[in-house]
Amino acid sequence: MLAGYGGYENGQVVNPSGAWLDVATSYDSTCALDDAGEITCWGNWDASVLPAGPFTDLSMSDQMGCAWDASSSLTCWTSAGAYTATRRSSDSITHGTCTDSSCYFLTDAGEVELATAGGARTSLESGTYTSVETGMGGFYCLLDTAGELACASGDRGSDSPDAGPFTAVGLGALHACGQRDPGVTCGLTPDGVMACWGVSAGVGRFPRD
Repeated sequence: MLAGYGGYENGQVVNPSGAWLDVATSYDSTCALDDAGEITCWGNWDASVLPAGPFTDLSMSDQMGCAWDASSSLTCWTSAGAYTATRRSSDSITHGTCTDSSCYFLTDAGEVELATAGGARTSLESGTYTSVETGMGGFYCLLDTAGELACASGDRGSDSPDAGPFTAVGLGALHACGQRDPGVTCGLTPDGVMACWGVSAGVGRFPRD
């Protein structure tokens, strides 16, 4: 069962009946996979641009979405319609996250693959990673196997994180784990210390109680 709450100005908050496999949200839309692996959206996404499944997972932003099936074949969509994104990696996708016109995918081999809106082929980031997370405005961070972060700025956030090692990172703007103020990112170190950086006068280090 899906339960929605929060702002409803675009019809993105619903409580639909039925069984669902996965759900993804953006600022003004909600999309979910039903028990047959097909995509249903509420809010600003036009149903006519959505690809046909079955899929096992999905991720989306305001500008694009991507879904993949059991073999990790990738299909994406924008307001112009759906298209197949030819993958550079042959490894299975374990996690996907989108921001603006980009979606990032972590594979079971630790590769990070990038799909861009309307792009026919994905690209691969150099390095091996354990996590990829996105915030708003194109902001993203990659956590590598040594616990170090590589980040890129969008219109929020910072590309200068503290030195690691980190065990986890969360990005967002007022609604994501680790977010204190718009543009602040926080990472958790192995000894439980939270380090935050970004566009805020209150950036610092915060020991866990």
